[in-house]
Amino acid sequence: MPGNKKNKRKSKNQRARRPNTSSNRNFGRSSDFGSSSTIDAFGGPESFNSFIGSILGTYNKARSGPDVVANGGTATEEEIDDAQSKAFSMHMLVDTFDRHFSVSDIAADDPEIRDDLIKGAAVDPSLRYMLPDDLTGHELEVIAKFDPAFAAQKREELGLSPDEPDEPDFSFGGGTASNYEIFEARRKARALHQYFSLFDSDSKSIIAAQASPDIRHELILGAAVDPSLRHYLPDDLTAQELEIIAKFDPAFAAKKRQELGLAPAGLSRHAGPVIDAQVEEMESELESAPESESAAASAQTIALCPKLIMFDLDGTLAHTLPQLTQAVCAVAQDLGFKVPSAEEVSCYVGNGMDLLLARAILGRKDITLAEVPAEQLAKARESFSRHYMAGLKENFEVYPGVLEGLEKFKRMGIKLAVVSNKPNKFVRPLMEYMGFWPYLDLAMGGEVLPKKKPDPMPLNYVLKRYGIEPHEAMMVGDSNNDIRAGKNAGVVTVALTYGYNGGQDLHEENPDYLYDDFVSFAAQVEAAYKKSLIPDYAR
Repeated sequence: MPGNKKNKRKSKNQRARRPNTSSNRNFGRSSDFGSSSTIDAFGGPESFNSFIGSILGTYNKARSGPDVVANGGTATEEEIDDAQSKAFSMHMLVDTFDRHFSVSDIAADDPEIRDDLIKGAAVDPSLRYMLPDDLTGHELEVIAKFDPAFAAQKREELGLSPDEPDEPDFSFGGGTASNYEIFEARRKARALHQYFSLFDSDSKSIIAAQASPDIRHELILGAAVDPSLRHYLPDDLTAQELEIIAKFDPAFAAKKRQELGLAPAGLSRHAGPVIDAQVEEMESELESAPESESAAASAQTIALCPKLIMFDLDGTLAHTLPQLTQAVCAVAQDLGFKVPSAEEVSCYVGNGMDLLLARAILGRKDITLAEVPAEQLAKARESFSRHYMAGLKENFEVYPGVLEGLEKFKRMGIKLAVVSNKPNKFVRPLMEYMGFWPYLDLAMGGEVLPKKKPDPMPLNYVLKRYGIEPHEAMMVGDSNNDIRAGKNAGVVTVALTYGYNGGQDLHEENPDYLYDDFVSFAAQVEAAYKKSLIPDYAR
């Protein structure tokens, strides 16, 4: 009888994996999709049929993987169908994006795409070349449900235990961390293992005990998802740090609270933990708060208390003009056009690398890319990339109050993102060199999406990624492109006057707020945050 049960299940699996021919037959019958106007839009019947054929070919390719049941997998039919759907999506991504940048690179920074890739590759071997080198134990458990032999092979290659996962299962245990927060914490853990691998055991303990605030924060996050790092945790963990750990592993956080003699987890409001000093300060403000406040003041508190802040980079968070000028001047010497001054370069920045170079080549700002021969622009781009990357670690200055402000915003639980028009390959290294990365949830360059600021597409992408409404977000920048992008996306706009605005008066863009320095801006956000914690009835 067990044999019959197995055969019966296998038959179901085969039916589940067979392409839905009835759906395929109806694919071109829709009065909209298969209409003559739609076919004409594709350039005629042959082009239309070619397009449909490519879609169905990808669909069938995604469903032609190994037999899960025959391989000893335990996945249900629903799980198999879902994984095959993920495989289909991955093939579509490869066809769309691999001409410009790798799907593997996207998966490295996007936890949802990484999860889809894991499931898709589990049922489709043709996708396995894209699997990351840092597969976790839980990811291999997912693969093992579909192809145990391949999962065992990968475990052996990565040196992982065949019996136990290498980290807790966050699907259970009551943790509240989002998928993206878990993804980021795992990345911190992997980075710490790589960092600690440079030292012997005694040195590791000393480094952990004397860790800088940045390393300590990464250690807290890493240990929250990786028990092997927990013996490095400091003995003076704060209540706030334990609240961070509790988002991932509540039982371990409760145990540490008991060991350290701390009270059970307390009040946490807004989008992040509230430390005791803030509570005392709020109580003091409650006693002296006026009976009521105007609608305008209330609206200001809401606007300056966002769930997400998006920043421009050049001229907003850091003075990068010297390194940009150095690279552009080197390009001018390579290609033989007039070497621009730093003042001229400051007027050229803000619209991405291509326009910066085209303006430098022609010596003026009001131009179009079509005015520069494509071959000359390609040579300039290659030269700039080489020179700029070589000088990326130097010739910049983080503006006063920026690092302190980012740290405060992070403690408040605000999502932080850098949205720049400069090439993405420069953005992430700069975040590291400038010390911003520990505080950021996302950093992206101009070519990641089809459109750049002032188009709202980059801002809308960030909003959608974190599930945040426009009125709950803020765009901070130093140029009209930043303010226009913010207005186009419907978010609160903040203009900073000290950056690279090309001599334009940012008052003319009518930003919601305007500041002459970052310190004042950060102070206003902090004040609004504290005010938001005061109950309405007590105001």
